[in-house]
Amino acid sequence: MGNIEKFFNLNTDVDAVVLLNDSNRFYFTRYDSSFGIVLITKNSNWFITDPRYSDEAEKNLSNQFNVVVGTFDYAIELIQSIMADNGLKTLGYEDETISHKDFLAVNKIKGVELVPVSQKLSSIRAIKSDEELDNIRRAAQISDKALLSIQKKIKQGVTERDVLAELEYQMRLLGASGPAFDTIVAFGKKTAYPHAHSGDVKLEKGNVILIDFGAKYNYYCSDMTRILSLGEPDPQIKAIHSAVLTAQQYALSGMKAGLTGREVDSFAREYLKSCGYGNYFNHSLGHGLGLEIHEGPAVSAKNYDELQENMVVTCEPGVYIDGIGGVRIEDTVIVTNNGIELLNSVSKEIIIL
Repeated sequence: MGNIEKFFNLNTDVDAVVLLNDSNRFYFTRYDSSFGIVLITKNSNWFITDPRYSDEAEKNLSNQFNVVVGTFDYAIELIQSIMADNGLKTLGYEDETISHKDFLAVNKIKGVELVPVSQKLSSIRAIKSDEELDNIRRAAQISDKALLSIQKKIKQGVTERDVLAELEYQMRLLGASGPAFDTIVAFGKKTAYPHAHSGDVKLEKGNVILIDFGAKYNYYCSDMTRILSLGEPDPQIKAIHSAVLTAQQYALSGMKAGLTGREVDSFAREYLKSCGYGNYFNHSLGHGLGLEIHEGPAVSAKNYDELQENMVVTCEPGVYIDGIGGVRIEDTVIVTNNGIELLNSVSKEIIIL
């Protein structure tokens, strides 16, 4: 079953859907462009773009889409005409990602009821096809190899930016189109900031190093975090690392299809609470990923929905104590009916350099 068919199987209350979000547009067309408006109905599909993409889009999409060249305003007029000519009364729109300006334009389409469908789009994209899973596996393998390849270059005096640049360079050499998100490299006490900004801080003996990064391969993302140290780390960091690693092991061993995001989050969270670190684990256990680094499902205390087979999520417990430092251990995994498929293979112990 194709992605378009999946959408209408879940969205029986809409006659058509308009897609403006880059990732949704690519998901349903498998065509990459910086501008394009997609209209999908139960009987016909339309791709409206500008002259930069007209020839290429025609070659790639003409077997499934009517390709039209025009401005955004023209696209809105065309959608209104198609809806009216075919007696279509309900139009799904991306309520969670549409800009205010674009919503006002779409809302001007006469005779149409707008129906929010972001959650249903997310639920379709959350369950990955075999092709998508293979791309994510490859992205994870690239991440593993890149991290292993740079370890000998991490020496006293290098900066966070130096390590970041080398890591992203190695990912590209290994086949990635680029990083999946803004790479985080933090030294020493900066590791206490979950989303630290890498800068010109120089690595010193005894510094702990947090590296959170991922590769993008064939449009799909991976995500992992590892802890390294230049020489033996502080005993407090060792204790935190031990607790975080055990918490992650509890979560990974318990994760499987049929459990809610809330339940899986609790496996790690309750253990860290028992160790006295509950107040220092200040984010959810994980998130879905695919075309985007953050997409459904959430592995968090707020998600009561069940995980399903072939969803891809991260598992990333962390403890962050200002003035001391922080530890996060993260892997990308595929959810199965019997457990998980772990996609990262680099050791999760503190990597001593």
